[in-house]
Amino acid sequence: SPPVLALRVGGEGASGRSTPHTRAGAAHVPIYYLGEPSRHMHPTTVLRIEGFGLFGAATAAYVALGAPAWLFLLLALAPDLSMLGYLAGPRAGSRLTTSPHTTVAPISLGALGLSTGVTALVWIALVWAAHIGADRAVGYGLKYPTGFGRTHLTRVDASTDPAGERFDGYA
Repeated sequence: SPPVLALRVGGEGASGRSTPHTRAGAAHVPIYYLGEPSRHMHPTTVLRIEGFGLFGAATAAYVALGAPAWLFLLLALAPDLSMLGYLAGPRAGSRLTTSPHTTVAPISLGALGLSTGVTALVWIALVWAAHIGADRAVGYGLKYPTGFGRTHLTRVDASTDPAGERFDGYA
């Protein structure tokens, strides 16, 4: 049978610090303590998985509500119209592009739709949330004012994270 990845909860290793260990007979499969950074789950990976989950959940809810497919297709790329802000320069472009690509607005719009009974607002919020999730899943993040390609999900180079700080190199 294939080796099974397991997690040990709490504690420290024999050396007095949290380190990866292997389970006897498990073909040297790493076991990581909960809370210990793993080489396999970099924060950008977690954010991309979270984006995929948001896309799936918002799309499933949209379909479950019986909303029209044509509306989903019409609105799916609407938040990307904000990229036209880059015509005014990178600082303005990043502000205008980042604003509709945060989850605060679609959550607020969905809550407004639910509280007022306006189903169309809920549909729009779900399409918007699905768009944000899809962007995150494929690696498009919130923009920095230094340029279109610099986001919270990308690195400038292999040794720095998006904020320009030192990075351990594991992706």
